[in-house]
Amino acid sequence: MKKVILAQVTTPVQSANGTTSIFVPLGLGLLKAQAIKEGLCPEKFDIEILDRKKCLNYGDKRLLEYIISANPEIVGFSCYGWNVLRSYYLAKQIKKTLPECLIIFGGPEVGTQASQLLEQNAYIDIISEGEGEFSFVDILKYHIGKTKINEIDGIVYRDGKKVCVNKKRKRISNLDDIASPFLYDVFDLSEYDEVVFETMRGCPFSCSYCFYGGGESKLRFFSLERIREELLMIKRLGGPKSCEFTDSNFNLPQRLEQIYPVLKEINADHYFKFRAEINPEFVDEKQIEIFKELNILNIEVGIQSTNPSELKAIHRRFNEKKVRNTIKLLKKSGLDVNYHLIIGLPYQTKQSFIESNKFLIENGVGDRVNSFLLQVIPGTELRNKAEELGLIYSQNPPYFIQETKTLTRDDIASMIEYRSELIIEQQINKTEGERYLQNFELLRFNSYFNSDYKGLNNIRDIKVENDYNLKPILEDRVIGRLIFKEEFVNNDHNLEQLDGSLIGVFNQIVFEGDEFKLENIANILYMLFCENPYSCSDIVFKGKYVPSKQEIEKLFYILATVLNPFEYVEIERTRKRIEIIHLKEWDGKIRETEKDYVFEIQKVLLEDATDIEKLLLELKEKKIKAVLFDNSNVVDWRIIETQLEQIYKFNKENNYVFFENVKIQQYYIKNYVYGDTNARFSKYPFGYHDGEVTVIFNKDITNIKEVTKYPFER
Repeated sequence: MKKVILAQVTTPVQSANGTTSIFVPLGLGLLKAQAIKEGLCPEKFDIEILDRKKCLNYGDKRLLEYIISANPEIVGFSCYGWNVLRSYYLAKQIKKTLPECLIIFGGPEVGTQASQLLEQNAYIDIISEGEGEFSFVDILKYHIGKTKINEIDGIVYRDGKKVCVNKKRKRISNLDDIASPFLYDVFDLSEYDEVVFETMRGCPFSCSYCFYGGGESKLRFFSLERIREELLMIKRLGGPKSCEFTDSNFNLPQRLEQIYPVLKEINADHYFKFRAEINPEFVDEKQIEIFKELNILNIEVGIQSTNPSELKAIHRRFNEKKVRNTIKLLKKSGLDVNYHLIIGLPYQTKQSFIESNKFLIENGVGDRVNSFLLQVIPGTELRNKAEELGLIYSQNPPYFIQETKTLTRDDIASMIEYRSELIIEQQINKTEGERYLQNFELLRFNSYFNSDYKGLNNIRDIKVENDYNLKPILEDRVIGRLIFKEEFVNNDHNLEQLDGSLIGVFNQIVFEGDEFKLENIANILYMLFCENPYSCSDIVFKGKYVPSKQEIEKLFYILATVLNPFEYVEIERTRKRIEIIHLKEWDGKIRETEKDYVFEIQKVLLEDATDIEKLLLELKEKKIKAVLFDNSNVVDWRIIETQLEQIYKFNKENNYVFFENVKIQQYYIKNYVYGDTNARFSKYPFGYHDGEVTVIFNKDITNIKEVTKYPFER
């Protein structure tokens, strides 16, 4: 039996509460299901879809070791703008070790530029263009001598040094001919947090920046019976309750009327919490009632701009009267709605962007706006007309806009800053009980001085020979937090043995103690990030030691050196995911923030007898923005309940709240933060992270301790 590995690698992004959702890789599931339907799996091929935990949390070296040890004959990558560069890197390393392995690329990022990519990347053998389900099956048949490669429609392939382009594959007219990964039991749904689900393909609109419908305006639909069977199967298997529809316009009136009875039947018990993107101009009171009845709790609304010139350039419609009415209806509904604007559109100016924001503010949703930098995506009309329109953009995915005829780089930077400040202003002006936008506060506490990693000079050469790894501890688990004790860090011998290659993507590093050798801290960060450049990390100092501003600058110079060689690391997002945090120990006094260049968290004691109102008032007076409550001495949960009510009010006043006892923290999040659907918000840059294991580095390398509970719990 021939081994095949399919991967949709990702670039981990730390969300507002420190977690990253693990969703079903639908595209890969469709490929494997089609192979099963055609009798190729498991009869001829053992097809493994790398689970999202590995793709999300494993560092490059650990992921490569896993793939290469399986000795696959075929490795396929599903590519999007957010993961293609990392896919290139991994594929290149696989080809070096397994030169006979067939490397296949597919997905929207590569299909429109297949010939060019094959010419540039000798390690790629085949690229699938367009819909790949039947092309993949034909490639498997070719691999076992059942067909010829030049007879496979919809692929571009390498023949020696020659790049060959086959005939285009026709669109699949009957979508039910595609095998269902849910009905063929492809996924272990217990491993995933969210289902990605499609009921249709194509898009009736022609937005010039978008490749949503794959360049196809004709709509094709999965049958209602197929949709019914798939969702019922997910329920029977106890699959994820969170379900995102990938349809380009879920609320197309005729289609919504057709699918409504089926979804109503399936989700009468509200098992699924649906999420969908809608067109605001189709919304009416009837659709609102359908959304509520079907339990479509999260809705994304694309506004993009309110300026006529910008809208004309991107082929968007905007009926102000209809959109105003839609916003009014959605606000009244109580549904969780976000509105999208784009920064960097053709003909956009700073003032026109402000006017688009003002429109949403005037309609009472200024705090519900997500602003995105324009991406000039291959295969789109905007990409083809970029020179004509004067668009200057990054040549690396995701192709962010840099300049236009009407916007300088400084203009775009100031628009991002304007939006950030506007979010804060909107939140401060909100009355109690209104929802707070996730993650906005992090924009105010970036501690890297906005210096780009690229081009920074190396401070010193660091050479470490590593002969130790954490494999016996890790096995197949993932790391949430690394805690380095003072005595470990200050022992030079420990650093000579430390090897971070198998740790993978970690979420937090804690340096616990009162005095540290900065050089050793820099060495540890260097070694860890060298192997795991995409780690979403807080760097926490717990104890008396706080690095100076100059020392922090040195640490970020080190990180700049580490990340510079990794072309696939999206620098802008990586910078914003690394925070320097100081956890101030409790000494009986609440002290004002001392250093504005680190995010300071004040630890305070919380006991049964604590006068919570007086305590919170003092925190406000001292302008403390983040508090870790040490509630280890609390024994009466009835008292905790009344304290949590007061703490929750403090939390909603634009302050961060954490609890040292993980059980109380979980109780608080469940019953207050996420229990109030009208005031849902997140304030957790520290303390809540993915990962199954915390590793504590004690006195020496032989005394490594793993714990599976919250590390500050007593």
